[in-house]
Amino acid sequence: MRRPALGLPRLLGAATLLVLSGCVTTTTSQPVGLDRAVLHSIPVSRAWIVKEGSEVVGSVVRYSERGSAGRFLYVVRNIWDQDLGVIDERGRAWRRVPHAEDRWIGTGTVVHGVRQILDTGSNSQMVEQPIDEVEAATATARAG
Repeated sequence: MRRPALGLPRLLGAATLLVLSGCVTTTTSQPVGLDRAVLHSIPVSRAWIVKEGSEVVGSVVRYSERGSAGRFLYVVRNIWDQDLGVIDERGRAWRRVPHAEDRWIGTGTVVHGVRQILDTGSNSQMVEQPIDEVEAATATARAG
């Protein structure tokens, strides 16, 4: 007895069925205690441009809680306004590492931490300005 030949459409239909079959697993996760997290908004209190000679090489923004006993944090940015690192209230400086944990680079003054994060020389300086002027200065440095 002769079996009928499988036609191409019938053969492709069987192959498609094999490709489509299988299991799909979806997993959802969240950090432990996320439902108890409390978010605090900390406003900008001061800002600086960082200059090396006459060239703007970055900026620093200080975020401070209200009151003299409040916590604060300095965020160090390049001229593209990307956060490159942070300096906490104890003078500890960390450099951001893409896709990894921030790397501690030292403890000292804010100026010292800024120089390490931006990798500038010892002659770089921070010049305080209003935040909108800092953003304008980094935009000009990008264009220039």
